[in-house]
Amino acid sequence: MDALEQLPHRGTPVSDMRYPATCVDAGSPSSSQSDPCADGFVARINFSGTSTPPALRVLNFGSLLETPVAPSEIVTLFGNAIGPDSPALLQLDSSNRIATVLSNTRVLFDGVASPLIRVDADQITAIVPDGVAGKSHSQVTVELNGITTASARVVVDVASPALLTVDPSGTGPCAAINMDGTLNSAASPAATGSVVSLFVIGAGATGLPDGTIASKASNLSTTPIVVVSTGFTPTAEVLYAGPSPGSTVALTQINIRLPSDVRGLVPVFVLDNGISSQYGATIFVK
Repeated sequence: MDALEQLPHRGTPVSDMRYPATCVDAGSPSSSQSDPCADGFVARINFSGTSTPPALRVLNFGSLLETPVAPSEIVTLFGNAIGPDSPALLQLDSSNRIATVLSNTRVLFDGVASPLIRVDADQITAIVPDGVAGKSHSQVTVELNGITTASARVVVDVASPALLTVDPSGTGPCAAINMDGTLNSAASPAATGSVVSLFVIGAGATGLPDGTIASKASNLSTTPIVVVSTGFTPTAEVLYAGPSPGSTVALTQINIRLPSDVRGLVPVFVLDNGISSQYGATIFVK
């Protein structure tokens, strides 16, 4: 629906379904002439047109879904001419954190600058500041050379988990590491009962300064649930869930022991604060 026009309707009331009102003749603003009319309108709805896309779309980096954002989540912003002509990749500032200004581009959540992973003309990857925690909404603004290029209002939640997959679409085989260090794949499946490392974004606030690079392993305060099954049971044993040393703390590494009774191409889900990761992520088990 791209147009809704409300046209005033004047006429004789039908039965008692419309209550007669007093209308002033619109033909002459100074006229005192009045007559009874129906208190109603005619609506015309056009379904043939195309709707205008929003100026800025904020998607979960892992799933590419327009889900609520969470503190410390990695998001991808899509818009028209929102960033520099030439792409630029993350840089570390003097505090050894991911910089919030990249190629004269900034992303702000309620005025707080986000660490930037990549900026491009029509696409920006950023980390949501921890400061959105506890809010229901946040105003996202993109600036280029000090000028606002796009903005959007987004919903905020405590977590918005998404498994990283080999395909950037967020579906298909997980970007999982087998116990022998190989990338999980059809040619290199994990053995049933073995340990596999999964990588998740959107696990929620870290309590650390925005843009921090993890220097050591440390378990999350709340352990997520990992389901590796064609149903929602059995769950996998979580051996570790926390930052991956050398990477941004916005990335969570989860080491699991695969259930002993699953084999083949198996669906994988992560449940964090009762919120599930995307549908369609899988792992190969032999």
